[in-house]
This record gives sequence, structure tokens and C-alpha cells, in this order.
Amino acid sequence: MTLIEPVNTVARLSAGFWRTGALLLLPGAERKQRTVAEILGHPAPGSLLDSVMELVMAAGSAFASFGTPFPRYMPESLLHSVDLPVQVLLAGNTIHDPAKGIDRMRRVAPSWGHRLWPEATHMLPCEAGSDVVACVRGFAREHAPG
Repeated sequence: MTLIEPVNTVARLSAGFWRTGALLLLPGAERKQRTVAEILGHPAPGSLLDSVMELVMAAGSAFASFGTPFPRYMPESLLHSVDLPVQVLLAGNTIHDPAKGIDRMRRVAPSWGHRLWPEATHMLPCEAGSDVVACVRGFAREHAPG
């Protein structure tokens, strides 16, 4: 199993995310766009991340309107109970503290592997797509049955 920038799984969302994320609840499309841009690392106009930003804004509205529950922080007992190979792909400039996540994995789930992209944001698959795909494929090949 590969987890890519998992929310509230190996590390809690940062206080900065909650401060910034709270702005998404206030009215005003311009404020929401600035907030999402902050979370995504201020993507360049016309870039892939800029397009993703529009998708994130639309999805955020749908997420709230359907009453979708927010992902809860995973207890250590749950992480420890996972009985299959796991790798976690993390960004360094993201909505949680990746160093705390790596420390937690080493302590609670020491068999889990990880890779860190120090400069990437929560949009890691968009920013380092070919690297992420290579990691997923390599991990799947390494752990394929037979």
C-alpha cells in the first residue's frame, strides 16, 4: 500500500493549516482562492497546479455541502495493526509536519518505508509526478506475490 501525503495519518495537520483552512469557511471566492493558493504553495498562473487549484476549490465546496466527515487522526494502534507492506510519500512544505510523521512511523510502524520531497507541497503527485509513479511502481514490483 502506498500513502501519498496522507492527511491525519502519520502526522497531525499543522496549526498553520487550521488557521489557513478556517478561512475557507468564510464567504468570499477571492479569499478562498488566496487560501487555497497558500496551501498549494502559490502555483504559477497557467501551471498544472493552478488548474488543480480550481479543482480543489470546486471539490471543497462539494465536500462541505455533502456533509463529508473530515479525516480523523489515526491512532497508533491502527497504524501498528496494518499487516501489509506500506510506503508513505511525503512533501516537506505541506499541511502537516513530515518530520513528526517520519518519527511516528519509525516508532509505531517501523516496517513502513517513506520518501520525502523537501520542497514539494501537499500537491506532491502534481509536482513530482514521474517520481511518485516510479515509487509506486517500484514498491508494487518489490512486494508482488510470487
